[in-house]
Amino acid sequence: MTDIDWTGGHNDSPSSAQLRSAVRAFAETAVLEPARRYDAAGVFHADIYDALRKSPFPAACFPPELGGTDGSTKALIVVLEELGRADISTAVTFATTVELAAGAVLLGGTPEQRATWIPPVIAGEQIASYAIAEQSSGSDVKALETVARRVGASWVLDGSKKYVTNVIPHLPGYVVIVAKLESAGRDAPLGAFVVPYNTPGLEVSAPHDKMSWRGTVLVDLVLRDCELPEDAYLGGGAVPWTSGVSRVFELGRTGMAAIALGSSERLLQESLDHAADRVQFGKSLDSFQSTRMRLAEMCTDIAAARLLVYRAAELRDELLMGRYGFEHGIDTPAQRTYSSLAHVAKLFTSEVTGRVADAAVQILGGKGLTEESDVGRFYRDQRMFRIGQGTTEIEKLIIARALLGSRVETAAQS
Repeated sequence: MTDIDWTGGHNDSPSSAQLRSAVRAFAETAVLEPARRYDAAGVFHADIYDALRKSPFPAACFPPELGGTDGSTKALIVVLEELGRADISTAVTFATTVELAAGAVLLGGTPEQRATWIPPVIAGEQIASYAIAEQSSGSDVKALETVARRVGASWVLDGSKKYVTNVIPHLPGYVVIVAKLESAGRDAPLGAFVVPYNTPGLEVSAPHDKMSWRGTVLVDLVLRDCELPEDAYLGGGAVPWTSGVSRVFELGRTGMAAIALGSSERLLQESLDHAADRVQFGKSLDSFQSTRMRLAEMCTDIAAARLLVYRAAELRDELLMGRYGFEHGIDTPAQRTYSSLAHVAKLFTSEVTGRVADAAVQILGGKGLTEESDVGRFYRDQRMFRIGQGTTEIEKLIIARALLGSRVETAAQS
């Protein structure tokens, strides 16, 4: 028994505590063991997804007026943290559906679009994806080459997308595709379109074989004269999607930080258990000062990361106060504060998880590099935190820009 509550829950409201307990129990019984098998096979975790979509947890991430049960950022973060404690792939599949894809609809869609595309996710009837990266553009969103052109009463999309999570053609679902409007020029406005998986003109590659997140499906997309109805355009152009990309990414980075936090907690728990059981030179590993120093550093990092992640969630909830849409909080002091904190939380927690994973492998020794423990899987999976949803380098640039303001632009022009 530890005297430090590093596993979360000490600041939970009664409803958050109940949600955390339910997700943790689900993750330990329905996720942890199957995740090991799917990781080894490198295939989509179909059984886990099936159980997760039938659970009450998607509903917790959406407001009651759309059929959900909560809708706060805090509820979303609790679910992602607890899923991340058991399996990062499972948490990423869930986050991509409810946070990025359906989250984009929630933030940027019209009331009619929200009523169309969010309830099926809540009910577990559809999986969803969000596609923005391309062969020639990752962090550089202005380099996007996928174009949406207005043709009569329809939109026609042409282009390609790279490294898209969750597109599984035999399952009902949709992908939110970010594209340039009418022109591929760097300064062309952006739009986002809801594209069902079975739409003619949407081609899906074979899944990538990968080192990390092996329980997820990662594909490339090609759009060839992909014709969509007028109402596929999220928001109908009422608000520029340039703002939408930022708002979706900010939520996505907060969620990614929560998954990283949960995985760090699992790694620390594995390290504590091993250090207590492993005997060397006639005494347990956790009696050696070097091991204790390493465990203390892991615990301190996790505690600091937790404060950042949950403060970001609280600030976003204060900012929204039940209101959805990009028009709320655009370029206000409160929005800028949340935006900066989301980037700080993502950057710091990603780096923390890398340090914690490395320390866990060191504590477990050879066992940490085998499938005898979950440490090896988490070690591989956590590496993506410093790339996905904003690379470490991009996060630092954004934070510096927010910190220095106009001085950054002036220096860049000189």
